[in-house]
Amino acid sequence: MHESGEGLGPKGTVFKKIMHLDTPGLFCDTGWTFDDSEENAIIGHQLNSGAHITSGVSTTPHFDRAKHYATSGSTSAGIVYKIDRSRLRSCGVQEHVVSTYTDFPTYPEDDEVILVHRNHGTLPSTIVIETIPVDP
Repeated sequence: MHESGEGLGPKGTVFKKIMHLDTPGLFCDTGWTFDDSEENAIIGHQLNSGAHITSGVSTTPHFDRAKHYATSGSTSAGIVYKIDRSRLRSCGVQEHVVSTYTDFPTYPEDDEVILVHRNHGTLPSTIVIETIPVDP
């Protein structure tokens, strides 16, 4: 994605989700609701399943975790994007801190923050203050 110049784009086009009782990885205390909501999109997004594709882009404030994802779990070289969170609001980007929505994040060590652009598309490049090449 970095080499194509496309930037940080989401896999989906909406940021609302309806949860069903048979949703993989979902159990009673995860914080989900019965309606079509952003809260469900946040919980579903972080469940890390193809069934939960949203317009959110996963981020972490921890460099080591970002490097893990950028290198596909230490299997290839990659790029870590350093983002200035103080620029998000002025660029039309909402941030959703997963731990404020559920007590049971799939990867608590990530301290995941899901970023969503107001048009549900690619995040603006103006929020990126540095790109850092990383090796496995």
